[in-house]
Amino acid sequence: MGVALKRAEDGAREGAPFIRDHIIRLTERSFDDFAASGIDRASIRAILGLAEDQARPGCGSRWSAAARARSSARSTGWPPRSTATGTSSQARSAPMPAATRVPAQQLGLAPARVYASFEAMIAGERALPADIRAQAIAVVTPNHLHAPMAIAALDASFDVLCEKPMAMSVAESEAIAAAAKTSGRHFALAFTYSGYPMIEEARARVARGDLGAIRLVQVEYLQGWLSLPIDGDGNRQAEWRTDPARAGLGGCLGDIGTHAFHLAEHVCALRVEAVSADLTTHVPGRRLDDDVSAMLRFEGARAAC
Repeated sequence: MGVALKRAEDGAREGAPFIRDHIIRLTERSFDDFAASGIDRASIRAILGLAEDQARPGCGSRWSAAARARSSARSTGWPPRSTATGTSSQARSAPMPAATRVPAQQLGLAPARVYASFEAMIAGERALPADIRAQAIAVVTPNHLHAPMAIAALDASFDVLCEKPMAMSVAESEAIAAAAKTSGRHFALAFTYSGYPMIEEARARVARGDLGAIRLVQVEYLQGWLSLPIDGDGNRQAEWRTDPARAGLGGCLGDIGTHAFHLAEHVCALRVEAVSADLTTHVPGRRLDDDVSAMLRFEGARAAC
């Protein structure tokens, strides 16, 4: 088994130039939904928060995606003490954390659309004219912030794309669902692998009956980056994933087991009725599971006599 280890800071430093040079600068076509809408290019740029900057030698004009937020529960506290609109002046007067400022500069983001906190982002974007403000907010934070951030965004009339798992508990998930229903906005959960062409091809083949009756489903998700105790060495991505207060009750299960579970149901169009699982922790001192095996009984399956 191969093990790939990389510090989060290294990944951000290497990824920022790639996004800037190969996505932001070289992308001339509008996103599909905007391209089909007939909106003129200037309006598209405004809606996406793109801003023209100084041209760099050999680079031409630089158009940069402009809205970026940082989850700052440690520096600002969560949940917000007031509504999103009520925190605008206070949030904008707060100093910009280096963890936000430096990546924003690396990506060339417009300063006016870079925010010191999630509360400031909601307040700032909500205050913009409807035709240029952010149309959706992506929640890609540690798990304990999914519910409060998603609910705050929905309450402020933003559509939300949230990383999995949905929340820390069933109660939090139901609160998100209630906020989406009340606001009339969309809430989407990011099971990204279901969008891959080969996954959709497999789903279509199952639906057509190419495989006949499904008797057995096997699904695996293997990673090696947490096979060593890097969560105790200052790796921020590893640290929160092994902290029950921020990750929840499931470590490996909640982080990548959710993908395996979703793909099994998605490809086969079956629903799981019962689960029997064994959670293991291989790294000494780790508080959450880093290895999970599970047996799933799908709907319609017959028990052995």
